[in-house]
Amino acid sequence: MTEMSITEVPITAELIEPWFNDHAEFVKYITEHSTTINNSANPLRERLLKKELIKSIPIAITIPELQAVDSANAQVMVGDLASILVQGVLYSTARKNIKTCNYRKTGPNDEAFRHLAPGLRQLAEIRLIHDVSDLTILDNSFWSLLMDANKTITAYHKLPENSGKELFDNVVDTLYNKGLFVKAIANYNVVAVSKTATSKSISKNQNYSDLFKFPVSDRALMSKVLQPGEYLIPQRLSIMTDGNFGIENREFSSTDRSKIEHIYKESLGVLFYRPWAHQRAYRIEAHFSLLDDHDSLVALLGAIKESTQIHGIMEPEPQFLADLLAKSVSTIAELYGPNNLFRVVGEDSVFNRSSEI
Repeated sequence: MTEMSITEVPITAELIEPWFNDHAEFVKYITEHSTTINNSANPLRERLLKKELIKSIPIAITIPELQAVDSANAQVMVGDLASILVQGVLYSTARKNIKTCNYRKTGPNDEAFRHLAPGLRQLAEIRLIHDVSDLTILDNSFWSLLMDANKTITAYHKLPENSGKELFDNVVDTLYNKGLFVKAIANYNVVAVSKTATSKSISKNQNYSDLFKFPVSDRALMSKVLQPGEYLIPQRLSIMTDGNFGIENREFSSTDRSKIEHIYKESLGVLFYRPWAHQRAYRIEAHFSLLDDHDSLVALLGAIKESTQIHGIMEPEPQFLADLLAKSVSTIAELYGPNNLFRVVGEDSVFNRSSEI
């Protein structure tokens, strides 16, 4: 039998035919989605203008420093041992300053490990932002941040004792028992700008739903409705987010649960802002104490505009660079990979393939 590269294995008609059929449905769907947004954009804009919900932002006299936080993880195997490496990065464009928060956990590749990385990433990011005094972009939505916390706590409590649960102890204790999570979401200098925000609240709103055949992405819609320099005035996060704000009863104290509920239902708002003709609209989540203050809002949007001038980069510059720096963990992870098998001393090493049981 002739040797064949895996990339040279032929794709048969039986494999490809159902995908051709499905692709036709896919093209039909995205065409309908695009058409719905294009047809509804002008009528929606007229209604929003009539209600004075669209505003133009004046030129900011002073542009505040803007920084961003992000994290990434990589998993690498040595024999049957897995190592999870998490790298959190806080990057300031103005100061060209980098702060990091890194974690490594090593153990059997079991159920505990499959749930550990998101909690470690959240811990790294929140350690970096809970006490920031400059405007800081969180590459996430506040809603997703809370959902990730709930998932981490749930995963922790599903694990039996002596089955990897101890790996979570510090994560859960520091983030939730000791209140670091609450400090982070209560910090009005933290501003959430998610790359993947997919809310459909505007097209579901009873005041505008007659314009749509089906719900569409708020961000895609606002990218057509808003002109450069315009923003949609802030609305409550709880109204502009799909899903409900459930809060885990475990690990959070009753006092902290009350604080979280108040922050999410009363204190956090959302606006959409389109800084340039070459950029889409950005979904920006922040505290109303910042959004309702005219000078603070002008400064924030001025900083977003200043950092999104570059064509081809969709994110604010510090957010883009923080993401790039965090993802370097995949290269760093090679330090912990199979090459370490040769560094294990002794003929009786469990990693020695010739060892007998």
